[in-house]
Amino acid sequence: IQEAYDALRTAARLEPSEEQHYLDLSLLCLDHENFDLGMEIVDVGLKYKPESGRLHVYRGVLLVMKGLVEEAEREFETARGLGPGGPAPDVALAMAWMQSGNAGRAVDLLRESTKAGAREAVVPYMLGIALMRTGIDAAAPEGAEAIAAFEAAIKLNPTLAGPRAELGKALLGRGDTQKAIEQLERAAA
Repeated sequence: IQEAYDALRTAARLEPSEEQHYLDLSLLCLDHENFDLGMEIVDVGLKYKPESGRLHVYRGVLLVMKGLVEEAEREFETARGLGPGGPAPDVALAMAWMQSGNAGRAVDLLRESTKAGAREAVVPYMLGIALMRTGIDAAAPEGAEAIAAFEAAIKLNPTLAGPRAELGKALLGRGDTQKAIEQLERAAA
């Protein structure tokens, strides 16, 4: 691990404006729960690339891991404002809101992202999770939106296990045991 840190630090010194070095190094820090070092690395990267939405997302993730959700929200909002860069800022912001007990706010954001034409499975998948976290009953009519979100995620990427597992649990909550088993088996596979 130390060799990996050293190699990535050397790469960052040789090419200080290459954001990928800072992303890789901070991801290594995340993997090893060294959040303070990860923050230092991202902050150095932001000195060279202040307009990098990805660096702001990583900084936000590190802040969430440190329990600083409000500061993380600001980083995710900054990343969103820097322009199109995929769903990461919206999904990360929604996850921060869910972690802080504000699933309803996450639902609103993810609905907006879905309407805007998000083409990555993570958006409807997180929307389904956020809907379920609001406390809706899968068997109630409101549960249909969560089920539709999980199905949309599966349609976008049939190889993901997470949406299938969540769909299976929601279907089980609706009493549709056979379809639930089918989805849970496919998730396990």
